[in-house]
Amino acid sequence: MELFLQIAIIVAVAFIIKYIIRGISNIKNINTLFIFLKNVEWRKKKTNPKQFIEALEQKGYFKYVTQDNIDKIKLEMANDFHPEATVPMAWDEEANTSIDLRSHFCDGEDVFEQEGITNMLNDLKPHFKAFGLKIDITQHYEEWDDKKGLNHTITINNTNHIIFENYDEDGGWGLAPKRLAEILNYEFEKQGVEERVYLSMGGNEGLIHFFTDEQYKIIDANLTNENEKPLPIDKWSKLNGLE
Repeated sequence: MELFLQIAIIVAVAFIIKYIIRGISNIKNINTLFIFLKNVEWRKKKTNPKQFIEALEQKGYFKYVTQDNIDKIKLEMANDFHPEATVPMAWDEEANTSIDLRSHFCDGEDVFEQEGITNMLNDLKPHFKAFGLKIDITQHYEEWDDKKGLNHTITINNTNHIIFENYDEDGGWGLAPKRLAEILNYEFEKQGVEERVYLSMGGNEGLIHFFTDEQYKIIDANLTNENEKPLPIDKWSKLNGLE
C-alpha cells in the first residue's frame, strides 16, 4: 500500500511539473515570466471574481440594471475580471458605455476638442437620469485665440465653471476630463447624489466611472494596477502629471 501511494505521488508530481514546463515553454522573455507567476499567485490568493461581484452587488452596484439583465452582466463581469485591469464590465458597444451605467468611454482627445465637454454631457444623459442628477446648461463659451490661447467656460445649474483660461500648453487631453469630472462631482455633492466620479487610464483609452464610496472601497481593494484601475480625481491627476 505504501509503495502504491509513493508511486501515485511521484506520478502526480511529474504531471504537475509537465504542465508547469509546458506553460513556461511559451514564455519568450522575463516580463512574460513575471506575468505568468503573478497570475499563478493571483489565482491562489486574491478574491475570486464571483466573490468580488457579489460584494459589489450587496452594495447596490446593479441598482440601475433591469432584473432580467443582471445575471448576464454578472457573468460577463466575471469573465472580464482581472486584478491588474480596470473594473470588469459588460459593455454596450453602440452607446460606448457599460450596461450597468457605472462606466463610460471618455476619450481625452475628444473631450478636449471643440464641443467635447457638451458632447460628453449629452452622452451621459442616461446616467444622469438614472442617478436623479439635474444638468441644465444655460451658458457655454469656448474660443481659441492665437495670442491668448483657449478660454472655455460653462454654466451648469446657475454655477459658472472655468474649464480653461488662456490655456496654451500640452496636457489638454488630461485636463479636459479632469475638469469635467470635477464639475460633475460638484453637482453630485450639491444635489445629494450618492455616487462620485472616478477616472481610469486616459488619452484615447480613458474611462469615466460612477461609484458610491462603499463600492469604490471594494474595487480599490481588489484591483492593483493604478495605471488601469479607477482612481479618485486627485490621485488620477497626480498619476498623469496634471496640476
